[in-house]
Amino acid sequence: MLKKIGIFGGSFDPIHTGHLIICNFIKDEYNLDKIIFVPAYRSPHKTTSRFTSPQVRYEMVKLAIEDNKGFEISDFEISQSRSMYSFETIDYMKKKYSESELFFIIGADSYNNISKWKNPELIKKQVKLVIASRNNLKIKEDEYLAKTPNIEISSSMIRDRIDKKFSIKYLVNSKVERYIYEKYLYK
Repeated sequence: MLKKIGIFGGSFDPIHTGHLIICNFIKDEYNLDKIIFVPAYRSPHKTTSRFTSPQVRYEMVKLAIEDNKGFEISDFEISQSRSMYSFETIDYMKKKYSESELFFIIGADSYNNISKWKNPELIKKQVKLVIASRNNLKIKEDEYLAKTPNIEISSSMIRDRIDKKFSIKYLVNSKVERYIYEKYLYK
């Protein structure tokens, strides 16, 4: 029987509990064997100059998921030392997991902009899209709308709260929170 593998990429600057909760829901709903988190070296879609190093973001993801046997991390994009497009990562994963069915997990905000991505039709041919929805999103028949809770947490909110010296408790995993403060991130 084919293994079912979810791929979840992003900047994860920092990874937060919303990411983890949504992936946990999707893993259960689609009966995935595992979800692979793929931190970006640098997102081709984000132009902000303030960007935490890839190695630090990788370490935060690793800490956040280490207690979940159904979650893994890949350094594929980081190891390329350049911005990667999703279709490149998917192509790599298709080759690496050729005997598996791949599910590409994206948020509704990303889904609404997918037509602006590089090679969106190639992405849709190689994987099943799973969209973590918000606001009654309309989707095509060949895509999946996950039944996930509407979690209004964002990485930018967390960075802003740290900048204002507000608590981030419960917004990020306790290990990630400790790591952020030990490394003086986002100050």
